[in-house]
Amino acid sequence: MAREWINQYIGEEGVWSPGDLDVVERLVQTNFAAPVHLRIFESARSGWAMLRGSGADQSYGDPEVFLKINFANRPYRYLSAPLRTQVDVNDVTSLELGVLYARSFPGATSVRYRAFINAHCVYEVL
Repeated sequence: MAREWINQYIGEEGVWSPGDLDVVERLVQTNFAAPVHLRIFESARSGWAMLRGSGADQSYGDPEVFLKINFANRPYRYLSAPLRTQVDVNDVTSLELGVLYARSFPGATSVRYRAFINAHCVYEVL
């Protein structure tokens, strides 16, 4: 079969306040009709998340990008991006591309955040 991909783009900004979630997690999922043998060629990401507190606090960081591989008859497994070595996995029911980034500081009362992240995974059903 042909190579396929999952892609996720995040472009958002806002103001974090106490009581809001400290971490943002976004998942894009591909489901397969029946369990498949999958070859994952690569996963990668580009982008950043920047936080600016009410004082001089400022942070610039890399988001966490990962693959969650869901199996038919066993627990799921994670792979962190970037993945540059191909991996073959059997009995896969779905594949999720996840992005995780922080949008606050410990002890902060208000934080402006901006996140521009692009992530992808290239795979093939064998």
